[in-house]
Amino acid sequence: MKAKQSILICLFLFIAALAIFGIYGMRTATTTNALGKLLLVYVVTLIAGGALFLAIDLVIRRRNITGFLRPQNMLNLLLVLVFGLTILQPLIGLALGVEARLPNMENRELAKMPKLAMQTLTSFPQEFIAYVTDNFGFRKTLIHWNSIASIRYFNVAPVSSKVVLGKDDWLFYSDSINDYQGLSPLTEEQLQSMAKNLKEQRDWLAERGIYDLVVIVPNKETIYPEYLPDYFRRYNQETRLDQLMNFLELNSDVKILDLRDVLLQAKTQYPVYYHTDTHWNKYGAFVGYSEILKQLSNVFPDLQSPSTSDYDVTVRSYLGNGDLAGMLTMGGTFHEQGAEVVFKGNESAIQKKPEGALMFGDSFYNALEPYLSATFEKFVKAPWLQKFDTSLVEKEQPQVVISVMVERDIAYFLLP
Repeated sequence: MKAKQSILICLFLFIAALAIFGIYGMRTATTTNALGKLLLVYVVTLIAGGALFLAIDLVIRRRNITGFLRPQNMLNLLLVLVFGLTILQPLIGLALGVEARLPNMENRELAKMPKLAMQTLTSFPQEFIAYVTDNFGFRKTLIHWNSIASIRYFNVAPVSSKVVLGKDDWLFYSDSINDYQGLSPLTEEQLQSMAKNLKEQRDWLAERGIYDLVVIVPNKETIYPEYLPDYFRRYNQETRLDQLMNFLELNSDVKILDLRDVLLQAKTQYPVYYHTDTHWNKYGAFVGYSEILKQLSNVFPDLQSPSTSDYDVTVRSYLGNGDLAGMLTMGGTFHEQGAEVVFKGNESAIQKKPEGALMFGDSFYNALEPYLSATFEKFVKAPWLQKFDTSLVEKEQPQVVISVMVERDIAYFLLP
């Protein structure tokens, strides 16, 4: 009997410890706060469930309270409650909104609760399942713990995160590594279609006196392959961008601006991509901006490439919160080294020519915007991922159209 009583005392002490840690956790930072709420859910449900079962037992079975509180009965009851809580805690957490205030770190928009309406009855079940899948209780906390366990103990990133853990805290986007390895070549038909679309876009703009500039920004692993894990082999040295450049050289008079060489050279001076993000940093974008102006100066002689002496570049180290770290829900965990570019003088004093520019592109165009908007009298950025749109060009009437896309997105932008 003493042994059973000791076990029962330990269980009650355990519940008390959960309650204390839960209250403490709710007053601290994000993940601990969610953990604290989870523990409090367990405590409250254990107490409420125990009281409910006790009342039912007294009313229906009319048994003596002291008989019901025998250690073995309590142990069985606690076991049932803990098992039930373990299964139900995602729905309990969803109902209580325990993670509603935690930031979304997955680099995508999570599904929202669908509105029930007569016209949406057929799609409501699928939308509701998507909502629960993306928002069930403690999902963010569990993903965070899974990432920590995978990286710290197995030195790999979770497969579902689309992140590859490289050397020295470098993170890479898994969706573009196949291209680096030469495992996703373009077909002859795709290359012909890309060349045709590029030519039609250039010619349509030229008929209206508008200069067309297509810019390809290399993937991160193209510039920093030395930080990829050793198990990533290159099965084919020719990438899709190599294929496109070679095809255009042999079969078309269309020219595009390939930034690989200038960024490979620039990285010997300063970092050009973030460790924890898939994008180039401010200095990398500045290098790309300088090359864009060099290209445009062939048509607009007064538009000169900026001198590096007019800018200060500062490199600083910190814990990164890039999109790749966010996909792991581990922002502020990995080492980062950013390169900031600051114009020494008054940017408003820069001679702005030509009058107007319109830029299409993916997320890589965001870092170019501050430089280009300081260069052109009128600068318009098309919506993210919007392909070349003749109606927008006719509306804005620019002198220059710039299309900026990362290497892995060339099929999206250049195919119909």
